[in-house]
Amino acid sequence: MLAKAKRLLTRIITWQKRPIAVAKNTSEETTCKNCGDTFVGNYCPRCGQSRNTPRIGSWSAISIFLDTWGLGTHGLLRTIWNLFARPGYMIGDYIEGRRQLYFPPFKTLFVVGTIFAIVFTLSGGFSDEAIKARHIPLNLENRVEEASDDAPTTVAQDESEKVRDARIDKQAKEDIALFEEYLKKYDEWRDRNRVMDQLAMHVIFALIAWRIFRKSPRHPRLNIAENVIAQVYICTQMGVVALAYMLIEIPFTPYPSGTIPGLASFLLFFYDYKQLYGFGIWHTLWKTLLMYLLFFLAVFVFLLLIVIAIGFRAGVAAVG
Repeated sequence: MLAKAKRLLTRIITWQKRPIAVAKNTSEETTCKNCGDTFVGNYCPRCGQSRNTPRIGSWSAISIFLDTWGLGTHGLLRTIWNLFARPGYMIGDYIEGRRQLYFPPFKTLFVVGTIFAIVFTLSGGFSDEAIKARHIPLNLENRVEEASDDAPTTVAQDESEKVRDARIDKQAKEDIALFEEYLKKYDEWRDRNRVMDQLAMHVIFALIAWRIFRKSPRHPRLNIAENVIAQVYICTQMGVVALAYMLIEIPFTPYPSGTIPGLASFLLFFYDYKQLYGFGIWHTLWKTLLMYLLFFLAVFVFLLLIVIAIGFRAGVAAVG
């Protein structure tokens, strides 16, 4: 039983590594309907039009419409299927130049993001009630009022140390309330702009991966642009998973979030990086963990800079 499982796993891995086969050229001579050149093969070497260009009928019109979304030639469906069946190998194929059979990365992300936004809107995810349900109110008004009551409204020219401390305490409370308000607005913006937020996160991941995986066995020394393309495809994969997760949530909650659980997100990253970069299991695992740690460190530094800026503002106010 174990031997059969190993043979099956070997066959699956062999299939995953094998690039998609391209259709063989026909030996028939064809006159291109677009430029008039005579050629042998599936596509005109002068203008690139397919030799199979029938008259426009009902199905052809539907196919032209679907082709806008990548469905007419099955490029989008093939790409999404490969993003789950063999994601790292498929991304590697695209980076290495085998691109005609796959839907372009940013177009794929746009289509999946549009579908996600439509379903999210129809399920009420963008409504004010849903936003409020997913975020705890901060009661900023009460905090500001409380801070205002702590210090006197008028201060003598030669203010005492007690009054000065009261002013500093008041300023600190106002700054904390302001910081929390900024965080709340940013969190709500992320909630309303899921695709943009995820794309920004994956761009940061691409910069980190450019350094961490630069000596990988399968694709050594990928440049920043290639890592960005890889992360855009991974972002699309995450979008499909989030869409499926949201559809599962709809019957059970009035406000579906479509947020992928953290462990599932980590496992998807690990699965993709293992195939794309070719490191062993444990090596890929700790590098993926390191990427997460560096990402959260970058977020922490960003928040720390905000805190320092607010603290500097409070110090200037105290001195003044």
